[in-house]
Amino acid sequence: MAQRRDVWIQAAGSDLGVTLDSARYVVVDVETTGLDLVRDRLIAIGACVVENGRVTLAESFEIVLRQDKVSSKDNILIHGIGGEAQREGVEPVEALLRFLDFLGKSPLVAFHVTFDQTMIKMAMF
Repeated sequence: MAQRRDVWIQAAGSDLGVTLDSARYVVVDVETTGLDLVRDRLIAIGACVVENGRVTLAESFEIVLRQDKVSSKDNILIHGIGGEAQREGVEPVEALLRFLDFLGKSPLVAFHVTFDQTMIKMAMF
């Protein structure tokens, strides 16, 4: 799995000649067990593609990462991902590799960039 991740990292690059109105980029959001960047875990990733200045509805990504321990009831009320869905999610390594495959070389866009980026990185490494 680490080899597959490393291949993606080596292949990822940016084409500086592409403008935003003609580029493909991915808007991402994550759901977590809480807001603590050190203690909490990644529960789910959702993403959609923007290409040529338009949201491409046919290209979206949503995945729940399998959790050994279900998040708190209060947390479930916030993100809406119940205990059963968390226990039956995709193995985290596989879920993250699927996300990288979906992402390809596209840059990511997020509202809470630092939080989302940190949670994804912590889950990957």
